Amino acid sequence: MMNIKLITISMVFWFLILSCNNGQRTEPNIQGADTAQELDDAYIQKLYTYYYSNPKTQEQKESNIIVDYIIENKLVVERDRLGYFYRIEKASSDAKLPLLRHQSPVEAHYVGTFLDGKIFDSSRDRGESIKFKVGQMIHAWNHLLKKMQKGDKALLLTPSRLAYADRGFPGFVPPNTPLRFEIEVL
Repeated sequence: MMNIKLITISMVFWFLILSCNNGQRTEPNIQGADTAQELDDAYIQKLYTYYYSNPKTQEQKESNIIVDYIIENKLVVERDRLGYFYRIEKASSDAKLPLLRHQSPVEAHYVGTFLDGKIFDSSRDRGESIKFKVGQMIHAWNHLLKKMQKGDKALLLTPSRLAYADRGFPGFVPPNTPLRFEIEVL
């Protein structure tokens, strides 16, 4: 009797899925799309898998804040397994260049903002790029840089645990603040 109920529930479930998408497997349509208006529902549904209906932890609250920001600003991004969202906005024109690795020397420009758009730090505003090695920056930067090469420009949305966490960056970033960065590797 239990097997019949399970089979019936499974059949109803698959019927609902197939009737919603005419039997076609749907994948997010993000290639070539610049805004969420051009995306299919599968992409939006995928974003909501990172949304918590009753957030209890700081990490869950920040995930909701970032997902809301992505949807409100119609951004096309990918989520890394660590929990940050990113998009390579401009890829290097030289495909032969290697990806950056741990301890690779880097020269970059960046603009760091809060999700409300307020700039908290910008090498561009100072008119000076920064030089460092991969591994010397906040965790989200270090991880994202390993997906980049010289000439790439990326957008990064990071929860605080991969940035300045509960200590913040006194005078610049309050504790537990998700951040947005534009990073260009020179």
